[in-house]
Amino acid sequence: MLKRLGDLKGKRILDMACGVGEAAVFFALKGADVAAMDISQGMVSLAEQLAGKYDVKVVAKKMRAEALEYEDDSFDIIYGYGALHHIDLEHASSEIYRVLKKGGIAVFSEPLAYNPMLWVYRLLAKETRTETEKPFRFRDLRRYFKKFSRAEHREFWLIALLVYLDFFFIKRYHPSKVRYWRQILVEGEKYRRLIGVLKRIDSFLLRFVPPLRYLSSTSVIILKK
Repeated sequence: MLKRLGDLKGKRILDMACGVGEAAVFFALKGADVAAMDISQGMVSLAEQLAGKYDVKVVAKKMRAEALEYEDDSFDIIYGYGALHHIDLEHASSEIYRVLKKGGIAVFSEPLAYNPMLWVYRLLAKETRTETEKPFRFRDLRRYFKKFSRAEHREFWLIALLVYLDFFFIKRYHPSKVRYWRQILVEGEKYRRLIGVLKRIDSFLLRFVPPLRYLSSTSVIILKK
């Protein structure tokens, strides 16, 4: 996903729904001019603390994605990890378009609605979900992002998601207490070889059997103004 962003030095970047600010700090360390926003003041404060820890500048503000408090044509890049499925796309898509510079790109990673394992996970993890949360569907891309000169997507994590079975059946992590996607990051080194093999199988299957993309768990969406 990050490869699609190219050289970040000197770029003006917005981290949308920044959470604790890991991505925003990463961009700043790469030499970007970074703004970050989140609907939660708590998350904004954590992002500011993380930026301070790494001694980089990140201008973080509390705001809604449906009403961005930035001037038109402000950003070269807009980035969001799991942001779109929490917001009102009808209004937020217009705001994303408005604040993005002409020729700029927006890159988002979103959970898809079709994967059966994720449906079970969502049912078990009700306590960690928000009322407005809605998994992304391909029709959302066609419906809400027509203004952009280019809108494309690529899917990942088909059978690679089988690592979730180890979390649930072997380690007994309950989805309401442990975010599995975050746990993969925490325990990534332990599962590196297994995930590497599963991802190679994913690449083969998705290349030669394209309809399987509907069963993938994640889509990376690239928009160009």
